[in-house]
Amino acid sequence: MSIDKITGFLASAKLFSGLSPPELERIGNRMELLDFRAGDTVIGEGCADRALYMIVTGSLQALLLKEIPGRREQRPSPVRLNRMQAGEWFGEYALMDGRAASCSVVTTEESRVLRIGGAAFDELMAMEGRMAGVVYRNLALHFVERLRAKDKELDLMLV
Repeated sequence: MSIDKITGFLASAKLFSGLSPPELERIGNRMELLDFRAGDTVIGEGCADRALYMIVTGSLQALLLKEIPGRREQRPSPVRLNRMQAGEWFGEYALMDGRAASCSVVTTEESRVLRIGGAAFDELMAMEGRMAGVVYRNLALHFVERLRAKDKELDLMLV
């Protein structure tokens, strides 16, 4: 995938909305392209992979697997938390707080993702104040949107 195609893809992602083409290119130059088969685990719950992933093609799901890393107990069954498609991203929790992955992310079909490691992301954000402001604002809006959706789900369950 050429840098022009990567930059074009990043331009269409809500996370990078508001960034200029040169800024998108600087991000794209730091990303690696990864291909996965259906059923591959991209991130395992409890894994210390501090990175941001952008889905280029395919679909993935965020799961709490039956086996709980580091514990003897098991969940009664796997729990699907979210299904994600092209244009969406994951890994942002670990990217922000540096903690281990809170769930597993598994492909449901052949998928292609872009990955930027935490150190490269931090370096870019530290060097590029305007870029950091835009990206962190978009992340904050994403978190607020997710919280509002969960609030609505909880409200519906209590009614």
